[in-house]
Formats: sequence, structure tokens, C-alpha cells
Amino acid sequence: MDIVDELRAFVATAQTGSFTAAAHQLGVSNRLTSKYVAALEQRLGSRLLQRTTRKVGLTPAGEDLIARAPALLDDLDELLGSVAEGSRGLTGVIRISAPVTFGEVYVTGMLARFACQ
Repeated sequence: MDIVDELRAFVATAQTGSFTAAAHQLGVSNRLTSKYVAALEQRLGSRLLQRTTRKVGLTPAGEDLIARAPALLDDLDELLGSVAEGSRGLTGVIRISAPVTFGEVYVTGMLARFACQ
């Protein structure tokens, strides 16, 4: 399992206080959300959530993790978004006004090089 998915499931569960609400927020099943949190707990070797039949609460280890995990996930989303934007390159329509002869001699070659990038 991916640690990012595990962290997202933990943060959503901790913030909503329920596996069901967290699953709805993440757009996954209740069972998968619980599985992600259990995998994170196993990975860390520590119980993060105190489960009861009515609600989910944080353990001291869970409180330590929830203090930093949302900012970490936000930074990761921002990083991935900026990398994705940078790799898309320029898009759109270019309009050039120039005499026909100038366009044929100079602009055509430049546009061909520009289109290949």
C-alpha cells in the first residue's frame, strides 16, 4: 500500500471522527479506509486511533501525527501540482502580424522550431 493513501485515510478519519465520513470524503469504501489506517498503524508500530462503537478518537501517537500530517499532504499536493504544470508546456493560439515575405523567410522557421519543443 502507498503511505500517502494511508496518511490521507488517517487524516480524514481523525478530522471527521468516523471511518464512514472519511470514506465518503475520500471517495472510497469504508472498509478500504479502515484497511489503510490499519496498515499505517502496522507500518509505524503504534496505535493511532482509539476505536469505539460510536466514534473514533486519537491516541497520543495519533495526536502527534495529526499535528503535522495535513501540512505535509498539502505540501505534497502543491509540489505535484507545480511539477505537472511545468511539464505541460505552453499551449494556445499564436497570432503574428508581419509582411508575407518576412513571414516566409523568418517566422516559418521559428514556428517550426517552436512546435517541436
